[in-house]
Amino acid sequence: MFTSKNKSTRFKYTMAVVLLMVMFISGGLFWRRTIIIAGYFKYKGDGAYKHHIYDDAEVYYKRSLERVPMQPAIRYNLGNAYFRQERYAECIESYLQALKVDDDSLKALTWTNLGNAYHRQHKLSQSIEAYTNALLIAKDNVKARRNLLFVLSIQNNEKTKIASRTTKRQSIADKKNKTANNNYNTPGDKSNDMSNPKDRQSTEKQINDIFKIVDQKEDDARGRISRLKRAPVKIKGTEADY
Repeated sequence: MFTSKNKSTRFKYTMAVVLLMVMFISGGLFWRRTIIIAGYFKYKGDGAYKHHIYDDAEVYYKRSLERVPMQPAIRYNLGNAYFRQERYAECIESYLQALKVDDDSLKALTWTNLGNAYHRQHKLSQSIEAYTNALLIAKDNVKARRNLLFVLSIQNNEKTKIASRTTKRQSIADKKNKTANNNYNTPGDKSNDMSNPKDRQSTEKQINDIFKIVDQKEDDARGRISRLKRAPVKIKGTEADY
């Protein structure tokens, strides 16, 4: 009787091991099949992108990600497909997901493209930050450095235009206030007199304080750029560019 029970136990143990092996092999084969299919859709997406059929490339990249979601390189490629279709919000989201990678080369390219996308949305501060992050990873990233200088020049031009408009508005306001003073103010009434030296000094001080802050930030940025210019120039990439 003991022998019979022992044989029964061995049989159950053997069947359990066999079942586990079958499940393991089946799972491995299923995962391998999934990887192959994901790779096939990536291949199709790359082909469509190469032939400038960006909407088809988007579809294939999405199908690849449906099989294997954790593929930063495909997220990056999908972001490029969105970029070419001028769908910058979706493009930025895809690039942000692609940044979850340990590959510094891919991360630097992604930060560069992210800067391009932010620039297209006219988000200059975010664009500058993205290019800076790219250069912190790869100092020889020529496109990131060039695009950073380009966006900084746009930002500087906008500051100049703002300063010009502020000066012009101030001049118009001064003229209006002078006219109002001549027509309505009684002697000694300075409630609307912007030509009052104290009021003028207060306004000028506020404007000067603002531009001191702006100039300081610009000087800091220029200092960072001058250091970057000394970095060696050599990189190869396929990222979207201006």
